[in-house]
Amino acid sequence: MCIRDSSNPYQPPRPGYDDGHHGADFAYYRFKDRIGIAGLPIHSVMDGWVAAVSDLRLPYGYLIIIETPLEMLPPQWMAQIHLPQPEPTVLPAPAMICPPPPVLNYDSSRRSLYLLYAHMQEAPSLHIGQPVQCGQTIGLVGTSGESVQEHLHLETRLGPSGARFEGSMGFYGSQRNDAEAGLYCLWRVSGLFQMMDPLHLLTIQP
Repeated sequence: MCIRDSSNPYQPPRPGYDDGHHGADFAYYRFKDRIGIAGLPIHSVMDGWVAAVSDLRLPYGYLIIIETPLEMLPPQWMAQIHLPQPEPTVLPAPAMICPPPPVLNYDSSRRSLYLLYAHMQEAPSLHIGQPVQCGQTIGLVGTSGESVQEHLHLETRLGPSGARFEGSMGFYGSQRNDAEAGLYCLWRVSGLFQMMDPLHLLTIQP
């Protein structure tokens, strides 16, 4: 049982900027006789396929992204989700020097939800393209990516279907390369993958 960390709520940034808080954090400090949530299993929120796995890079640390095409969602869910309308991609803010991203193949005629789970304790054991079931364990809660305390960082975005992020994703720090920084900018600031408040998804009534 985790609760949302209200000290760092969802706060979408200005278009093209990498500030704000792109998701929601979940943690607890004490539950019954347990202190903290480090090492607890992370379960997939929905059925889908692995779209990305990333090595230890800043700011996310170890991460996994699960794609769920919209056509897989029940009609009653679709009526409750606040889906953004597609918009043109935007240029990153001047402070972000973004290399060109690797070629990303996708189907622009269909849209999918992409859920990113970050700050995992260790590298995900799943691989890109692998199917995932709702409730399946996809990793362990950690504090990788230099997060202050152990917690689950969850992001929800809407984007073109079939995207597969080959390689790690990171922007800050000396370990990342241009390909990783390009993927990061594509995910975070281009607007191709549009941010949503994760709580809009997690509070759907069945």
